[in-house]
Amino acid sequence: MRGLQAGVNSLTRHIAKRWGKEGIRCNTLTPGLVMRETRKKQNDNALEVALSLRLGRPADMAGAVAFLFADDAEWIDGQA
Repeated sequence: MRGLQAGVNSLTRHIAKRWGKEGIRCNTLTPGLVMRETRKKQNDNALEVALSLRLGRPADMAGAVAFLFADDAEWIDGQA
């Protein structure tokens, strides 16, 4: 998984460098574990373990995404 993240980070920097002068921004979010709804019945023990960890929720990333899309972040480019 680390190799995949390194590839995403490299691609982000490449796009930012290549297209940034034309006003196209490229950034990436690299959250940790994210809890999501699931339709499968979870094992109670597995759920307890998961909840004991510091897990984010999809809504937790919304503020960062909204900021990166806002005009206030126009100077942020190529960041993970």
